[in-house]
Amino acid sequence: MENQYNLLGILKIFIKWRKQILYACLATAIGSALISLLLPVYFQSTTVFLAASPDRISPEALFPEGNFKIFDYGTGEDIDRILTIAESGDLIDFMVDSFNLYEHYDINPDLPKAAYRIEKRFGKLYDVEKDKRDAIVLSIEDEDRALAAAMTKAARERIDDIALRLIRASQKRKINTLKENIVENEMKIRVLGDTLKSLRQRFGIYNLQAQAELLPAQFSSAEAKLTREEAKLSAMKITKGIRLDTIRFSETRVAGIRKEVELLQSKLDLFNEGTVLVDITHKQYLEANQSLGEQIEYLKKIEATYHAEGSAIILVEEARLPVVKSWPKRSLIVIAATFLVLIFTVFGILLFETYKDINWKELLNAK
Repeated sequence: MENQYNLLGILKIFIKWRKQILYACLATAIGSALISLLLPVYFQSTTVFLAASPDRISPEALFPEGNFKIFDYGTGEDIDRILTIAESGDLIDFMVDSFNLYEHYDINPDLPKAAYRIEKRFGKLYDVEKDKRDAIVLSIEDEDRALAAAMTKAARERIDDIALRLIRASQKRKINTLKENIVENEMKIRVLGDTLKSLRQRFGIYNLQAQAELLPAQFSSAEAKLTREEAKLSAMKITKGIRLDTIRFSETRVAGIRKEVELLQSKLDLFNEGTVLVDITHKQYLEANQSLGEQIEYLKKIEATYHAEGSAIILVEEARLPVVKSWPKRSLIVIAATFLVLIFTVFGILLFETYKDINWKELLNAK
């Protein structure tokens, strides 16, 4: 019964003050409606795009070979990079300069906090976020619907330019590194070439494979020939009736062959001594030449990629000329203001009715 009595009491209070509540709500509704009509009208233009994979503007994409797989769409890191660029000071400065926003927003650029005020003002009208499908949604509001669309398009293109510039900078560093490596490899090849030439002259090795087969064969043939001639000379010396000049001729022949064997032996020893050094140096020389050729080929590819057209984003929806205003939402303003006044009015009336019988002067004097 007490709850029912309390509810009836509150209802009686509302009935008693119904006109005041109604007048307050009506006045608020009319006032907020008039105020909302005086507020400037803004139009919002929106563009939607995806972060592209850097693989799309790589040498592997321009010159495909093998099983290298190219991904069109960027990963979470690529999306974060695009969002970071979209919120960077570089983009804000570009928009301020390109569209003369100091004048457009009526901000004096000579004021001490002008940069802060223009950034804050633009930030209220500019929004960029990732939606649930990993697409990037960029929106700009302005009183001029055509300017809103132009600014939105320019902001997206600037984001693409900055992102592409970062990728190009990475490619440029690769190009410079490759050029440095090529210069180093060319110097290395010259050193290896000079070393190889010196080793070949020192050890008499000019065709390792051919000489490895030829020298032992020549040495074996000369040894066999020497053995035959020595045996023949020995036989001549013990055979009666052989003329002395014939024996001397044979001795001279044997001596010549022996010299030939000794020369071949020294060549073979020198060849065996230098084989490993020449072989290793020759392989290093060939590998360095092959590596240099691959680096020069890759440099051509990456330079072609560096100068080729590309994009760091994939456009999904172009910025359109807005037709419907985005702000103010006049009906919401009127409803919200009226509701708040209703709440505060009711709360104030309840407080007034609850404590109206209290003698505040006696209460204060008693203290």
